[in-house]
Amino acid sequence: MQVLETDARITTLLTLEDGETVFVVEGLEAGRVRCFLSHNGEEAQRVARGDSCEVSSNGSTLLVSDSTTDALTLTALNLDGTGEVALLDGAEDTDLTFRLSGDGTQVAYVRSEAELPHVVILSREDGSVVLEGDDLYSLLSYEFSPVGPALFVIGETEEGDLALSLLEEQSSIVATGQALEAAFSSDGQYLIYLVAEEAGDEALFIHPMAGGDDLALLEGGDLSFAIVQSTGELLLLQTLEGETILYRAEPSGDSFEELLSLDQPSVVEVFDLPGSPRFFARTSDADGRQTLFVGPSQDEPGLELLEDWFGVAPLDLSPDGRTLAFLGQEEARDDPVLFAIDLVEDASPLELDDDHVGVLSALFTDDGRELFYTAQTGPDPEEVEVRRILSRGTRPYEVLYPEAALEAASWGTPDPFASSTLSFLSGIATPSLCPEALAITPGQEVEGELESGGRDCYRFRTGEALEYAVGVLADEQLDSRLEVYDRQGNLIASDDDSGPALSPRLHLTLEQSGLYYIYVFGFGDDDAGPYTLTLTEGLPQTLQEGAVLLPLDETVRGAITAESEVMVEEFETSFFGAVYYFNAQPEDWMIADLSARSIGSSLDPMLYLLDPNLEAVAFADPDPDGDLHLETAIPASGRYYLLVINTDEGFGTSDDYFFDLTLTRGIPPEPGGGPISIGESVDGDLQVGIHDEWTFTAAAGDYVTISMVSDDFDTYLELYGPSGAILTQDDDSGGDLDSLIRNVQLPSAGEYAIHARSYSSREAGQYTLSLSRGAPDISTGGAIEMGETVEGDLGPGARDQWTFTGAAGQVITIHMTSESVDPYLELLDPDGLQLIVNDDGAGYPNALIEEFELPVSGIYTIIARSFGDSRSGPYVLLLEEVLR
Repeated sequence: MQVLETDARITTLLTLEDGETVFVVEGLEAGRVRCFLSHNGEEAQRVARGDSCEVSSNGSTLLVSDSTTDALTLTALNLDGTGEVALLDGAEDTDLTFRLSGDGTQVAYVRSEAELPHVVILSREDGSVVLEGDDLYSLLSYEFSPVGPALFVIGETEEGDLALSLLEEQSSIVATGQALEAAFSSDGQYLIYLVAEEAGDEALFIHPMAGGDDLALLEGGDLSFAIVQSTGELLLLQTLEGETILYRAEPSGDSFEELLSLDQPSVVEVFDLPGSPRFFARTSDADGRQTLFVGPSQDEPGLELLEDWFGVAPLDLSPDGRTLAFLGQEEARDDPVLFAIDLVEDASPLELDDDHVGVLSALFTDDGRELFYTAQTGPDPEEVEVRRILSRGTRPYEVLYPEAALEAASWGTPDPFASSTLSFLSGIATPSLCPEALAITPGQEVEGELESGGRDCYRFRTGEALEYAVGVLADEQLDSRLEVYDRQGNLIASDDDSGPALSPRLHLTLEQSGLYYIYVFGFGDDDAGPYTLTLTEGLPQTLQEGAVLLPLDETVRGAITAESEVMVEEFETSFFGAVYYFNAQPEDWMIADLSARSIGSSLDPMLYLLDPNLEAVAFADPDPDGDLHLETAIPASGRYYLLVINTDEGFGTSDDYFFDLTLTRGIPPEPGGGPISIGESVDGDLQVGIHDEWTFTAAAGDYVTISMVSDDFDTYLELYGPSGAILTQDDDSGGDLDSLIRNVQLPSAGEYAIHARSYSSREAGQYTLSLSRGAPDISTGGAIEMGETVEGDLGPGARDQWTFTGAAGQVITIHMTSESVDPYLELLDPDGLQLIVNDDGAGYPNALIEEFELPVSGIYTIIARSFGDSRSGPYVLLLEEVLR
């Protein structure tokens, strides 16, 4: 009998439980549908129209949806179109999804308020709110029980984990993990769920809805599960240590048994034929060999029907469930053949038809004696015909319809296996950026071990504060890096070595509160080793802000801990140290004593004295006992700072990284020095923080040479004239770390002063000072033209002068090379003022002034000399014009 005639596409066709009611959904354009209902074979009547129509599994409720891009309308009706209730009317802040409970009493949808989604359950009777689930960061899955109002929800929590919640009379969390999946049993009495803390370590549990403890049914390896709708039984797949195993059990976990065990990872497909008491499982190994297994029923055990075939495609099962029609190839060289086989142990397949290139569909007759099928007779898709053959193969096939295909029959659906593949649920993985992230809270230190090529992941949740410092501490063998990401995977900040030694450190000012991820990894793939990760709330103080007043003549106990971080704004970096300040006047002689190891501390300290501009004035190294002594003269009035750090720039606890510090104002030592005659050498003993002054008398025009050598420190010379003005100075021209002022001509008669000191005021020791009569340097040189190469020979202390005529805007390059001296170039303008110098611009030791633009027109001078004026020998000089 005809109940509906339509040209539209039928999207849903249901026969409800009473067998007399037919529900039809007709698809229209633009995603709209019309819903029809037929009772007792009468003509179907339209009961609703909308975006979708859905009937509860017990046939009591029809749910119709209408939605726009940002609003959802839901209407519930009785199946005959009466009893209409508006559950939602243009509701915004939803994700436009919804669910209808199996008993038709409740409807669930997802509401997103303040960007946090949660499930809301409404009463079908009046649309009132029955229950609301917990807020989630993201909602991944939710489903009702097939027979009642219970609903499960899987979502990502604010902490970045997945949670499985059950909503009945209230919301309760069933399980948490990095991967979750769940399904109700067919009768709704059990919730079966899969949980994993990490890949390859999964477990399957059964939660009884009536109460009681959850049952751990299977653990270990990669797991997935499915529920066979025709029988209600539970199937489980496990891949463990290279094996693939198929199990079955009752939904309660009873009758748990192993069905198949394959000695290599395999693909397993399960076919759940409607109305059949048995399922079929087809396995495919890595070599493409297939095996067909028939599941057990109440009366018969499971059996391996076909083993290691090249191809097996089940087509139809006889109505009595005893015979299977399939298309098969036992070996790769075989052509596909249509077979029939009885579902009994050790049955042999019966060849029915090999006169084709394939079989597209097949259908047994009601009595199972005949098989109708579509045979492909050639490579063209249109080369098909419908054939009939006796299922026992006692006669050849008969062609019923040439150039036709079997689409439908009054007694059944052709090729039911194509639409009965059972989907195995393998767990929804958390969308979290780093599912395995370990939690770290502000103020916490976490010990980690980085593997080669690894990326260790941590997560932290902010409070109201949005400023944090995160860093890594490790031995110098580990060159580590840091990256911080927000929850959406956007890189917030990264660092390589702004912390102690080769360790990274970041100071974060976040835009909003929430969950953030920290990655620790090596600079190179080979970097590995132990480390400590720290997270503190707030940004470190600057050195000046963190400094504590250090009173005179008192011993202060201090420590370097995780709270001792100090920020150096000029360099956008930080370190761990204790900072103290004091005020001083010029020539104050300040003494600082620090004790550490001698009082039982593990600190390996260093002590710096910084001036008001944070420049180092003095420095003290530890003595063998780990104690420090520093004394120096204060050069100018102002606030000075004492900085205490550990040699590795790291920190410890107040119980192991402590020290005692004492500051006193002392009496400076008497400076050395005295008169020195030309031609005399004297020995001196330089004290820390001062200079020795040696004086001599000379006439105008005299030439003198002064040298200072020491094995104890880096020497430095200054020469002052009778007026007190400095005439010249030198650091290392004497070779190594020794000083030399060579052949300087004195401008006037009178008393001159030589200041003999160390390059750094914190060094001291024995030295020898020599004053000798000098002579004018014998220098050579001459004119040099553009593009010309000249050769010279430097004598000791000589400075050859080469002149050339240049024009304003002209660009030149000057090369000086030598195998005997360390070339050094100076360029003077027409007024004799120095424009540019170079030492090793062409690679040590050769000098290069490259592409220099002349500022004015006139005669320029090139000074060719040896660095430090300490070597002699030949050299080559080249002057080039650069054309642009």
